[in-house]
Amino acid sequence: MINAMTALNMTEEAIKFKENIWAVIEKKIVSATKHCSRFCEYDVYPDSPVNVETIISKLKDLGFEVSVDVCEESELEFEADSCTVLTIRW
Repeated sequence: MINAMTALNMTEEAIKFKENIWAVIEKKIVSATKHCSRFCEYDVYPDSPVNVETIISKLKDLGFEVSVDVCEESELEFEADSCTVLTIRW
């Protein structure tokens, strides 16, 4: 059983990680734009604190086109159940 302080720390870390997801996506978009690209890819794993639907919805609300490709465990080079690859276009 965990104590209240441990639970608080875990929650704060999850919130930071959730906020960092948007920062990572923004950096990928900015970097791709600087390299004259009109798209970038972002991988979402099953343990992501933000689900795929939420990410897609927010990106579409911001005016991006998003296509989805799901890679199963056998297609990945490392151990994960699956990976959802979002192709973000602008």
